[in-house]
Amino acid sequence: MWSTISNFFASLRPSSPQSQLSQPSPSTVTQAVRPVTPVPAPPATAVVVLPISQESETLIVDEETGGQAYYEKTEMRPDCPGGMSGVTIGDGYDLGYSTIQDVANDWGPYLPADAVAALQSVVGIHGSPAKSHAAELHWVVVPWVAAQGVFLKKDVPKWTLTCQRDLPNFALLTPTCRGCIVSVAFNRGASFDLAGDRYVEMRSIKAHMIAKQFDQIPGDIIRMQRLWPVNGDLWKRRAHEAALFTKGLTEKDN
Repeated sequence: MWSTISNFFASLRPSSPQSQLSQPSPSTVTQAVRPVTPVPAPPATAVVVLPISQESETLIVDEETGGQAYYEKTEMRPDCPGGMSGVTIGDGYDLGYSTIQDVANDWGPYLPADAVAALQSVVGIHGSPAKSHAAELHWVVVPWVAAQGVFLKKDVPKWTLTCQRDLPNFALLTPTCRGCIVSVAFNRGASFDLAGDRYVEMRSIKAHMIAKQFDQIPGDIIRMQRLWPVNGDLWKRRAHEAALFTKGLTEKDN
C-alpha cells in the first residue's frame, strides 16, 4: 500500500527540468529594472536683440551727453535732471529707476568699488530728494569710456528688448527707425500703455505700430513737443528723433 502511495506522488513530480517554471536570469532582471534615460528638454530659445543703426545710437548719445567733449567738461559727475528723475550718470543712466544689482552688474566692471557702493545708496530715489543726493555724490567720476561701455552693452540691448516686447511689428521697422523709438523710450520710459494726457502720443505710437502705419510715427513724436518749453533740450530732441525716423523710412535693408 505504501509503495502504491509513493508511486502516486512520484508521478506528480516533473519528469524533466524543462517542465519546471522558468526562472529569470540575473541579466534579465537587470534589464527589466534599468532606469529609462530622460529625454533632455530642448534648449531655451535665446531672444535676439534687433539691431539699431549707428546713426540712431549717435543720436541718443549726443542727446544724453552733448558729445564727448561736452561730457568730459561738464557731465562726468552725478547729476539730477529734475522732474521725477533720479540721480543720473553716464549716458542718461537713471539710478532712481535701477536696482542695487543693476548698478553692481552694469558699473562694477568700470568704476571703483567705493563709487559703485555710493551709487547703490541712491537707487530708487527720484524727484526732489534726488537733487541733494546728486550733490553729495559729486566726488564720483564716470569716465567717457565707462559711460559708453554701459550704454552700448547694457542700455541699448535693454531698451531695444523693451520696445520689441511692447510694440507689435517692431521687427518690421528699419534699424534707424527702431533706434529712434528706442531713443524716445530711453528718455520717456516704456509708457506706451500709460493713461493720461501726458502719454497720448506714446499710446498713438503703439496704435500706429499695430496698424503698421509707420509713416504716422514722426508726427506722434513731434506732437510730444507740447510737453516742454519751445527750443528747450527735450523740445529739440523730439524734432531730431522725428527727422531721423522720417529718414529711416527710406532705408532699404531691415
